[in-house]
Amino acid sequence: MKRMKWLISGLVVLTILCFFVVPKVSAQAWDGKWVRLSCVVKAYEVNPGTGAFEKHNTKFTAYLGFTDLGPGVAGGLRRYALAVWTETAPGTWTSSTPTPEDTVPANENFFSDIQLYFQLGGGEGIPPYILVNITPAIIQSRRNLSFVAEGEVVYGIIDLHQIYGGITIKGVSVDPSKLPFTP
Repeated sequence: MKRMKWLISGLVVLTILCFFVVPKVSAQAWDGKWVRLSCVVKAYEVNPGTGAFEKHNTKFTAYLGFTDLGPGVAGGLRRYALAVWTETAPGTWTSSTPTPEDTVPANENFFSDIQLYFQLGGGEGIPPYILVNITPAIIQSRRNLSFVAEGEVVYGIIDLHQIYGGITIKGVSVDPSKLPFTP
């Protein structure tokens, strides 16, 4: 019985400590936040001459910015505009058109899916890019803005070749004053 009292007392103290120590998510937790993305693409391209699949792997860095757009639609908790910035030439950073995405109703740290467009540098002719779907996407731990997500390269053009495959993205929060561009 005495052991049970200690266990219950310990759980109550732990619950109270967690309540005060773990930061709360505000209604606009992501507004103005930036995340540095380390992206690894493992994809295949179709060889136009032979029709055979060939591996096409690449790595790049991008930045993801969040702008609060207000309450979500269709029951979403919040709606954010997600802007992806990539280096398209040495020292030249380009932003994609911001994509509106909703968090799920019960948790602002969880997006049921995200679609991102990455413009990539190099190549000739059609500018290289990839379109990515990430489902589901847990974006934030309780202590910092960081995540690891996997997704699908729905479509892409690199060196005039169509690519399809997967992407792994590791994101870590970054101070907006340390961005290599001015949003």
